[in-house]
Amino acid sequence: MVEGSWTFDPSHYPEPMSPLSADIWFWAMGRGIQAAARDLRAPFGGFDTMTAGGGWAYERELDPDWEPDLAALEDAAFHVAERWERHYRDRSHAITDELLRLRPQRLTPAEATAAYDRLLVLVQEQ
Repeated sequence: MVEGSWTFDPSHYPEPMSPLSADIWFWAMGRGIQAAARDLRAPFGGFDTMTAGGGWAYERELDPDWEPDLAALEDAAFHVAERWERHYRDRSHAITDELLRLRPQRLTPAEATAAYDRLLVLVQEQ
């Protein structure tokens, strides 16, 4: 059993997710928000994610395991465009390009498994 209070969010996930979307995208999104909240010293710990009942998406808010710093969070908010341009844009676009080149249907089973593993790494980084 998964503990905590889980909330269904119909505004973001109005339909069930496929198992593949849940395993890759939804998982990485939750981990990414957790990492961002930690890096930005936010007053919340981000979200944990899960699917249940045929792919319906649920989230729960996590408590931070750090001391929040509202001044650092505010500074990051005021400089988000600069941070994107300087630190994230080029790599994010390169990851998207590599993801678009992955074509498991054209690979052997072993190559498809390796491509899937690479996809997990890329989606998590992005």
